[in-house]
Amino acid sequence: MQAGINWQVTPWLELAGELRYYLYYQQKEVRIEVEGIPLLTELVTPKDNHNSYHTGAGLRLSPALLRGLELMAGYHFDYSPSPDSKVSVEQPSFSHHGLRLGARYRAHDLMRLSLTYVHYWYVPRGTDKSATTPPSNYRGEGVNHIISLALELTLPRLKLGY
Repeated sequence: MQAGINWQVTPWLELAGELRYYLYYQQKEVRIEVEGIPLLTELVTPKDNHNSYHTGAGLRLSPALLRGLELMAGYHFDYSPSPDSKVSVEQPSFSHHGLRLGARYRAHDLMRLSLTYVHYWYVPRGTDKSATTPPSNYRGEGVNHIISLALELTLPRLKLGY
């Protein structure tokens, strides 16, 4: 389930928020068929997931003095559905916070250039009582930095008529 809202506060400021709710409780186990390893034909991992959510908020500024420029910032939190004892190699789920910053410039109707930066903070977690087979005892935390540059080109509309 998902809900979101955008509010154009002024001609140069837009605020947004969202909430997503995931029904992960339905996943009870993961089965993986194994080929080519003697005595091992299948891995069965119990899950016991709980429901999860993702929240986010952001803003977009369009300064009047710099026509065609948009500045954006946002934050989100994503809650992991997996209990510590059921996290496994094929599903390493961590709750995390995310910060997003970006700038977009429209040179004209046919071209837009964007530069974005995303930073994730993964919430520390771990267990020495793993219920998975083989056991996935672990301690983990981390950060992630993502920088992207995008060039968007829009093709002009073709006039089709009879």
